[in-house]
Amino acid sequence: MIHVQKRLYLFVFMLFFGVSNAIAESWDYFVSAGAFKVKSNAVELRKKLLEDWIGPPIALKRKGRLHVVFIGPFRSNIEAEQCQIKLDTMGYPSVMLRK
Repeated sequence: MIHVQKRLYLFVFMLFFGVSNAIAESWDYFVSAGAFKVKSNAVELRKKLLEDWIGPPIALKRKGRLHVVFIGPFRSNIEAEQCQIKLDTMGYPSVMLRK
């Protein structure tokens, strides 16, 4: 159920907030691993990801009514796509965001 919710919230995030609201200043790409109404769900996802994560920072950011789990920043879409592949192999769907 949590994966269905995640996909729905990712879609809602992209629809309402767009990809231009990413949080980097000089790096252009991020990966969103999930967006949740309930903050504890976002915290739980971040905690699970951090258990086996070696890579860019994983942060929580509130966007409107959603709590979004961001990974990055990345300098290129290729780096962000590599992160997406890694998340996919871990069983987590994700969305690439561009500043």
